[in-house]
Amino acid sequence: VEAPDFLLRSPSGGKHNFEELHGEKMTIILFWATWSRKSEVALSRVEELYSKYRDQGLEVIAINAEGQEISSATEDVILETSRRLPSPR
Repeated sequence: VEAPDFLLRSPSGGKHNFEELHGEKMTIILFWATWSRKSEVALSRVEELYSKYRDQGLEVIAINAEGQEISSATEDVILETSRRLPSPR
């Protein structure tokens, strides 16, 4: 199923639309939240999949779903969570 285009802001402040981020073969879109322990499990599993299949074109977009407006304190928690997880690269 083809997802509609949307705009994302990266933790570094850059803006990217979905059209430029998704892969040619398959893209996993994962919505997560810092308050959900299941989110960390899901993020870890998706990172494992990405490590295994990235050379075959898999892309992953993890979207934090805390809210429409994110405070700097919440942004710090989001960054801390993403840094705590092992990097597939």
